[in-house]
Amino acid sequence: MIDLYKLNKYFSLDWFIFSFLVLLFYLILSFLGLSYGAYEGVVVIWLPAGIALAAFFIFGYRIWFSLFFAAFVLNYSLVNLQYTNFNEAILISLMRAFGNTIAPIFGYYFINLLTNKKHPLKNLNNIIIFILFGAILSTAISSIIGAYSSVILYNNWDALMTIFFDWWLGNMGGIIIITPLFLNFKKENFLLSKPYKLFEFILLSLFLFLVIQTFFIVNFILPVSIVLPLILIYIFRFGKFEVSLSIFILTIFSILILENPENLFFKLYPTNPIIPIVFLLISISITSMIVAAILEDDKEKRNELLKKNIELNKWYELTIDREERTIELKNEINELLEKQGFPKKYLKK
Repeated sequence: MIDLYKLNKYFSLDWFIFSFLVLLFYLILSFLGLSYGAYEGVVVIWLPAGIALAAFFIFGYRIWFSLFFAAFVLNYSLVNLQYTNFNEAILISLMRAFGNTIAPIFGYYFINLLTNKKHPLKNLNNIIIFILFGAILSTAISSIIGAYSSVILYNNWDALMTIFFDWWLGNMGGIIIITPLFLNFKKENFLLSKPYKLFEFILLSLFLFLVIQTFFIVNFILPVSIVLPLILIYIFRFGKFEVSLSIFILTIFSILILENPENLFFKLYPTNPIIPIVFLLISISITSMIVAAILEDDKEKRNELLKKNIELNKWYELTIDREERTIELKNEINELLEKQGFPKKYLKK
């Protein structure tokens, strides 16, 4: 899907359509995250950060205006509720929108530069570049701007580092979890094209939900050891897109169950249960990306070797056929020469 819908010019029909869709999707995920994925004002996983980076990979640089406008509308709607000064509310919203737009541009540029514009999740080297520049460094830019705007808004400079870390971790998780979902999508490999695969995927996801629900409400840590084997089943049974989808589903399950104050993380980490949850989701997502990429690379190499072997066998068969045909032609020529009475020295050896 990467490079499939590159926008070649501004104000074209494609530019208006895809800009509107990105804006709408960005705002929907933003408000859903604020409604269901927040704990004490902190969003667990900021999925719009992943949408922004994925949008640049799919549509190119010309999608920036849609993301900037969406971020501005979102931030102004939040800041305006808490701030009565119109001019300063506009300024803070513009600061945050700038940070939310420049960060994915930074990640997109350097990932393309260092991977030579190849798929950022194709192999281990590209995945490391994607995590470093797309998830860690780029989100640090938007988090710094967002943290400063927040302390200006609340006039609480003592909370600067706490706000920065929470903002950074949420953005990082959003990119690591949501961006691969779009980058790995391939229409020809989509599980809906195979009903039995879809049925297997649904059953496995339901079982994953039961495991996560048990993991969050019981007082022992055992169910987390079941989550990783389940993710491995996704990796071995399905493609990279389905693996990314399973991580997204795992994230949704975790966010929904987080609203239950009786879960394990509230008991183990009563002051801040969000950080261990986000670290768990990020680590599982990174692990699944690396393992899926290694397995797919190994599969591609095996298929390539198989093709080369088939091609080599064909050439070998052609060579054998040519040798046999050459011998047959020599025998036919010799028979004709003998019939015509030529001496043996003229016969073909």
